[in-house]
Amino acid sequence: MTEEKEKVRGAFFALLRAGLWGKPPDCSCFPLLEKEWHLLYLQARRQTVDGILYDALSLLPDKYFPPRPLLIKWTVGIDALERHNKRMNRVIGELNRWFKENGVEAWLLKGQGIAGCYEQPLHRSCGDIDWYFPHPRDYEKIYFLLKEKGVRVERQAGFSLAYSWDGIMVEHHKRLLDIHNPLARGFLKRIIKEESVRPVVWQEGETAVLLPSPVLSHLLVNTHILKHMLSFGIGLRQFCDSARLCYRYHEVEEGRLLDKIYRRIGISRWILQLNHLLIRELGMPGGCSPFPLPVSGKTGWMLEEVWQGGNFGFYDRRFGKNENTPRKKRTHIWRQWLHRTRLHFRYAPWETCWFPVIQVCSHIHIKSV
Repeated sequence: MTEEKEKVRGAFFALLRAGLWGKPPDCSCFPLLEKEWHLLYLQARRQTVDGILYDALSLLPDKYFPPRPLLIKWTVGIDALERHNKRMNRVIGELNRWFKENGVEAWLLKGQGIAGCYEQPLHRSCGDIDWYFPHPRDYEKIYFLLKEKGVRVERQAGFSLAYSWDGIMVEHHKRLLDIHNPLARGFLKRIIKEESVRPVVWQEGETAVLLPSPVLSHLLVNTHILKHMLSFGIGLRQFCDSARLCYRYHEVEEGRLLDKIYRRIGISRWILQLNHLLIRELGMPGGCSPFPLPVSGKTGWMLEEVWQGGNFGFYDRRFGKNENTPRKKRTHIWRQWLHRTRLHFRYAPWETCWFPVIQVCSHIHIKSV
């Protein structure tokens, strides 16, 4: 890595930590040249954490501010992000009311619900709206009601469906947790049933939406990160979600239960690496970890995967000529999968082995429907 890129990376994480926790940033990497500011902004966009870094700018001394044209561009982008999030909140309210009118209970997953754990919820980038239906029959019921309304619904891999509602992408999920090991299904089904009586209520204006319990939210966010790291990659936004979730619930969560679950489903070693990364790289207070961590942990490999790939791995150039942009089809799929399999097998062997099998089965399921 060149000296310039190393400096930009240091400044990036200084601002990310400051934006996440509302504390003045380490200014040892500042000031930045105009070119370096543009590289930092580009990386913030690729990692979809530009809103978090923007919050950190107000904590910088004036003499270290980015160039005025870039600051204006950044501010305009954040204004658009705020308006988009407000629109998503409105759609969430509409769908939640429609579900209730049809006698259906739904939980809001990730996204705007997790945004509520941030100091500035409207500055968290959100891709789509995800719903989970605790009662399986409700999933199919809503599917047919959507068809009756003339909504174009697509079946997706992973036993999910997707559609557009007022221009916002929405996904429905049959499964709450992204765990592919079939030997863990019975155990997780019991955990979900036990935790389903402790949902959290997310309040946005007059809208009250159910969220999974703190324990299930931890499992949901962290296994979602693992799933995407096993496939194409994932950006820093989801790691920030995990850190803020730990911070939000560290006084009420059941750390022993989480530790037991992670051990039982075979991903405890991977979770330890994740929590070390949240503390070392993202600045999460050590006391917010759900359970005690070993003194040492190697996190460089995990951080490098995220830094190189960007949001869902669209910007990874390590596997040949890059065509992985949001508007182009993914390439080098098998090379990427083999690379990630080698990295993750020692930390989450069961998930690493079962992930491709279940993905193939879900694709077959789609074609048979």
